[in-house]
Amino acid sequence: MVLGRRPMACAALVVLWTLLVQSVIGAISWSELQTLREANGLIRVTESNYELVSKGAREFYSMVLVTSSVPNSKGEECGLCAALQPTFDKVVDSFHNSVRADEKHLYQFFLLDVSKNPTFVKEMRLRTIPHFFVYPPSPEEESFAWARNPLYQYEVTEANVGDAMKLADFAAKLVNVRVRVPESFDVSTFFSSFVGFTVVFVALKKLVRAQIAHKSRYSGCLFALLIIMVSITGLKFTQINRIPFLAKNDKGAIMFFAGSMSWQFGIEIVSVSLMYLLMASCVLLLIWLRRGLAKNHRRARIILIVMTNVSLFYAFSYFLSCYKIKLPDYPYAI
Repeated sequence: MVLGRRPMACAALVVLWTLLVQSVIGAISWSELQTLREANGLIRVTESNYELVSKGAREFYSMVLVTSSVPNSKGEECGLCAALQPTFDKVVDSFHNSVRADEKHLYQFFLLDVSKNPTFVKEMRLRTIPHFFVYPPSPEEESFAWARNPLYQYEVTEANVGDAMKLADFAAKLVNVRVRVPESFDVSTFFSSFVGFTVVFVALKKLVRAQIAHKSRYSGCLFALLIIMVSITGLKFTQINRIPFLAKNDKGAIMFFAGSMSWQFGIEIVSVSLMYLLMASCVLLLIWLRRGLAKNHRRARIILIVMTNVSLFYAFSYFLSCYKIKLPDYPYAI
């Protein structure tokens, strides 16, 4: 009886070993793709590596840009593809430079040129380009393939084709990582800001500074005020968490305030600072109107006091409305 059981045991071991080998062969790990990656982590899909990168169980998100670098059979060039390419490159670089090292294994970016991948075009039955597909992990699905598995698709339009922030936000939310997208240098914005700052600086120097008796004391007060504003408005919080200065919602509109007391956007630093400065200026102006304005300007003093009080009231009302955005249950908004 003992001799009779040995063949059955061997057969069972062979079956188990075969199943194990099949499961291993049918899966692909993030580290196995290392030899295909470029310096920024991107993998360019070719006909020779298509089977390897597109099929097999995996534990990471596959983010695939489907585009074309050559005209189609009718000689038509893909203008949207050309416009999307630099946006995609910026997103890939942003992920590579800002995502933590221990989170990089959660995703993989792929660039697939349809002119170099006829198999993919045939399997997907593509009719239009470009596309940005995100395939969620399928660690236990050996039959995983880009052509068959469900996916998330980013809608590429003329309006958002150049918006790297929106594309990065779409990908980061799916993978659940934080990404910092650097702001592009805008010459017109820089010029307008420079001119505005210069005008304000010259006005302060010519008009205000000339009226100040103790200039060193005044400069020290301004420096102390600047330190206070930096300390209480959350600058260090945004730096530690690598929060971008501007954030946009699903419609592309800028969000000036985050709807939570535990989070904030970079622009809130400027917004809150300006509100504090405006209210403080109104209070100081009221004090000066009481003590500094000559008594023979009584009518002007009354008018200015009323206008300053109204400005202070509206500034504080706006401050409370912004605070209510951060804390919706706050009961004392005006």
